[in-house]
Amino acid sequence: MARRRADPGTVRRFITMSALLAVMLVVLTPTLRSYLQQRSEIAELKREKVAGQQRVDALTAERKRWDDPAYVKQQAQERLGYAMPGKSITVYVDDAGATHATTPRNGVTDATGLSSHPWYGQIWGSISTPAEGEK
Repeated sequence: MARRRADPGTVRRFITMSALLAVMLVVLTPTLRSYLQQRSEIAELKREKVAGQQRVDALTAERKRWDDPAYVKQQAQERLGYAMPGKSITVYVDDAGATHATTPRNGVTDATGLSSHPWYGQIWGSISTPAEGEK
């Protein structure tokens, strides 16, 4: 069986098409990569925008609550231990000497955090308690 030789024009066209395809891949690969990277950055920025808008909405709602005088009075009573004239606040002291203010809503407040103590009690505690290593 005789071996058939390829036509020189066909070989030349194949080499030319292969070279053209290789050049196209070299040119398009970085462009495609940067396009995909930019699309992912845009998606990330959209997620950040949504999260930022949710934070703005939450802060706006918080600001509206502070515009209500009843809310301000409630916060002054709970956070600072203030009372309206003619009313009194009961403060309980446990065996360890920690104070626990009461609120009309729930009785004795949670004693685990600093926020359960009035601001003046926190200041006094920071002054009267020696720092670690000092005695």
